[in-house]
Amino acid sequence: MFYRIVKIATQEPHGNTYVLAHYWRSRAASRRGEPPSRINGFPMGLASKVVEVMIFDARGWAQTRGGKWVDVTDPRNVTGIEVWKVRPMVLDRGSMIREVVEAYYWRAEANDYPRDYSKEPGIRRSKADPNGVLLETASLVGEGRLVQGR
Repeated sequence: MFYRIVKIATQEPHGNTYVLAHYWRSRAASRRGEPPSRINGFPMGLASKVVEVMIFDARGWAQTRGGKWVDVTDPRNVTGIEVWKVRPMVLDRGSMIREVVEAYYWRAEANDYPRDYSKEPGIRRSKADPNGVLLETASLVGEGRLVQGR
């Protein structure tokens, strides 16, 4: 499968990211100018580049701000009043977009989705970039990627 991200825009008024992708069964089909075998538009909530994540140890236990480790897999250990220790994590939003776009094709093929799944009535797109997603992922637009079958 070969795909090309055709557009990345901001959806108004909520600010989600919209990604439009075209898919061909092969790179050669794209080069010959054949129409895409699939088209999809992806609304994605990629607002924050940095998020806070809880801190876990190798056992999967979470740490409170007070330093206590809690087995959160057992609901009896969680009272609901804990304040968890967190750390910042920087997201690679370009990789997140690629992952979603690439996974869609195989799901669409397996489940016989409609060929063009990009039409979403009522969605307005803009070039506004309140969260910096368009600037960060601009290099993905027009990029073609060949992905081997699954």
